[in-house]
Formats: sequence, C-alpha cells, structure tokens
Amino acid sequence: MFHRFHTDKDTEVIHRFMHNFKPRPRQSDLRPSEIMVLMMISHFVDQNKSSPFPSQISKALNLSRPAITPILNQLEKMGYITRQFDPIDRRKTRIVIQDKAMEAFRANCNMYQKQIDLLKEQMQDDFVLLLELMEKANTLLSNQTKENTDEESI
Repeated sequence: MFHRFHTDKDTEVIHRFMHNFKPRPRQSDLRPSEIMVLMMISHFVDQNKSSPFPSQISKALNLSRPAITPILNQLEKMGYITRQFDPIDRRKTRIVIQDKAMEAFRANCNMYQKQIDLLKEQMQDDFVLLLELMEKANTLLSNQTKENTDEESI
C-alpha cells in the first residue's frame, strides 16, 4: 500500500509544530543545525562540567558522526568552537565552546523562551498537558530507538 508523505492529519500537525518551533536565527550567521549543536554542547558543559566528544554530540542529537563533522568544521571555522585533545586520552578530541558562541546561543535561547512563554500564556492549563504528553512521547520514541539500536548490534 502506497502512502503519500504528509497525507495524514496527525503527520501534518506534528510536522507543522516541528517546523514552527525550529530555530530561525535572525541576524545570525548560524544555520539551525549549528544552533542545535551549540545548544547541545552548552547543555552538556552545564550538566557535566566538561566539554563533549564529537561522539557524545552525535549520540545526544541522534545523528551520525559523519553528519556532525561538517557542522563542527563550520562552527570551528567561524570561531564558535575549538577542538582540543583530551588530557587523559590524547587520541580523543573534545569540543570546546567559545565566548562568541555563548553570545549567539543566548540570543537564540531568548527566541526559544519567547515561543515557550507564548505557549504557556495562550494555552495555560493545556500547556502542562502538552508537556506531559510530549514527555510520554519522548520516552516512547527513546525506548524504540534503544530497541532498534540493540537489535542492529546483534
């Protein structure tokens, strides 16, 4: 049976939400994928008090290493990150976020926060329900991804 992309209402609604909530940098030289990588690096540093390895970035964003590499190359070229050898294992490279990136990151976080604040204000109690349902969906999808990864490694 042939299914056309975006013919189902549920698929359309989810796609529109993801599209509307996607980062759209204004007055920035960063692409949305680069913003997402910077956000992940910043979050990793906040949580772990150390800079991530490229493999940790790719795992957190559910992207392959070959997909992350050109993004990191571009961010390094623009001066947003540097690569440094890990002091414990010099075969590994850590991705270090620079002050310039933190400024761009803060500007884009403000954009996200405005979207979240709008949803909170307009949806009120429904916003809490939305978060609960999104958390449930994230858990289901995360578990499915783990199961698929486990099956592939057998």
